[in-house]
Amino acid sequence: MQTDPIYEDDFVLEIVQQFAPGSAKVLRIDEQGGSARTYHIEGGVTLKVLRPTRKTSKGYIEREVFLLKQLEAAGVPNIPRSLGYEKRGALEYNCMTTIAGDAVRFSRLTPTQHKEMLYKLGETLYQIHHIDLAPFYESGLNFDTYTSDEAVKRQAWHYFNLALDKMAKRLDHSQIDKARAKADKHIAKITRTRPKMRHADPSDEHVFVENGEYSGVIDFGDAYISHPAFDFRRWPHADRGALLEGYLSVGEVEDGFLDACECIFAVENILDELRKGLINHD
Repeated sequence: MQTDPIYEDDFVLEIVQQFAPGSAKVLRIDEQGGSARTYHIEGGVTLKVLRPTRKTSKGYIEREVFLLKQLEAAGVPNIPRSLGYEKRGALEYNCMTTIAGDAVRFSRLTPTQHKEMLYKLGETLYQIHHIDLAPFYESGLNFDTYTSDEAVKRQAWHYFNLALDKMAKRLDHSQIDKARAKADKHIAKITRTRPKMRHADPSDEHVFVENGEYSGVIDFGDAYISHPAFDFRRWPHADRGALLEGYLSVGEVEDGFLDACECIFAVENILDELRKGLINHD
């Protein structure tokens, strides 16, 4: 039977000191991640350890390490830097630099700070999305790919149905049918662009700020190759404008990208309206 041990500080520091010799103290343990447990070390180092008892995609830690190395080589800022990786029996870890600050979800930002954070995140996402994919295809690692028109549409339906299912018990059949009919009109118009590397969950849980300023994005273990516009759906309607503005400030986008964004955003807006209706009803 597999276990899910919380390692003693001495064992954690023994690992970390291989890559960051000055590390001398474990500050805290983060249990929020589902697939991994993170140990935060004094001096700006994090040890991310796979939790073998948790359901996760194959190669979760190894893929993250490979991606972070590629992003570092490409000069992408505001991401963790992998310092060392090892898989030894049930133990598998990524020792990396810490992104300073706290998650946006647990931070209080002024409207101006919030908009600037979104703009900077948009810049980071553009750089992630436009990294060369050849090394990933050649790596032999399991970076899932959803690249055909039909695969992209299936993904859109997957996200929509997941969100709808969470509300289904509080909606009547006519509301569900109308929502699906509206979504179908938009999803049918989504066409793929060239596939890109996606973060997969650049939400307020994984985006960090320090002293009110954007400091970076974490948690790349679920990244995969697909349509880049899906990375924007993690933020509500009111935030997507600033996010997209920052994204477009970095460089050009392919024909069809903005049209796909419009379709995906419209589908998310349908869900937002349903959520608002439930809140107002309560």
